[in-house]
Amino acid sequence: MDRREERILHRAEKAGVKLAKKEGRIPTREEVLQTKIQILSGSARWTMFGGSLVSGFTCWYFLSHEMLSAGSVAAVLAAFLLLFSIFGIKRTLETLADQLSYEIVDVVFEAIGNVVGSVFD
Repeated sequence: MDRREERILHRAEKAGVKLAKKEGRIPTREEVLQTKIQILSGSARWTMFGGSLVSGFTCWYFLSHEMLSAGSVAAVLAAFLLLFSIFGIKRTLETLADQLSYEIVDVVFEAIGNVVGSVFD
């Protein structure tokens, strides 16, 4: 298992445990498959935030020098980068399992069962 799969596995376990605590029971396989998991790393999100700041300053510079088209493009880019840095990109575990392998779902489901089973016992 590579680092990306390990990160997704860890995030899926956390999301499943959070779902189980909220529901007060061990979630079903279908519920686990429908949980949304953040696939962008923190460093990528911080980089996008920095890019949105740079684009915002670029927008301000272009608009102050009456370059409206370039300023508008920079403003749209800043807005998109800011939104992606705040919300990231989430996918359901089922979509990620289609891209990776379905054995990751079994590992996640077993890990959630172990953690939640020990909490509720």
